[in-house]
Amino acid sequence: LHHASFVDDPTRLFRAVRFAARFNWRLGASTQKLLKQAVAENLPKLLSRERISHEFIKILEEQDAFAALTLLKKYKLIAFISPTFKTIPKNINKVAAPRQRLALLALGIREWEEFLKSLHLQRQEFLFIKNLCDIYNSPLSPLRALTAEEKAIIKLFNPSAVAALKPCVITGGELAALGLKGAAINKALTFAATAQRAGKIKTKAAALKLLKQNNLI
Repeated sequence: LHHASFVDDPTRLFRAVRFAARFNWRLGASTQKLLKQAVAENLPKLLSRERISHEFIKILEEQDAFAALTLLKKYKLIAFISPTFKTIPKNINKVAAPRQRLALLALGIREWEEFLKSLHLQRQEFLFIKNLCDIYNSPLSPLRALTAEEKAIIKLFNPSAVAALKPCVITGGELAALGLKGAAINKALTFAATAQRAGKIKTKAAALKLLKQNNLI
């Protein structure tokens, strides 16, 4: 590298750590000095969000994404991807697809929706991760069963959460069969799903009993 390599193209900062991780290389002293100087001068902020996102997804495609992400954190480059990143999941390599790895990271970020929107993902990928984060962060039990892919990601992030995210023990159809309609169904279903997520009920019979006690059926 010449002295202005990172100035000419700040994307080389992200490529440097990606290739260092891939080949288990250690950055040379002069390269490290130039890289740290470029970060201190906020050169990555000169890049469009799309270019940063492109380089970040490439890092997530690496076989050893954990190593690459660890280097991003070491050299403070990860702050240009999301300032809310705190820890890199050590088990992130246990899922292979970039969207699965990104979902695992998003679950650990407080402003995850803002972060996902900033990456300009394809709609299908964005919705997959958004739906997963919505389910995990909701105070309600989900109204559907998690897919195998969703379960795998949540299990890596928080093993105990999988059991707590079983689908609601009662359905809207069952409430309709009891004579409820429209808003009444939604109110009762929300009440039951909230109680289940809080651990207050575990069975349909318990849900029905609780709904009766609260005059919702």
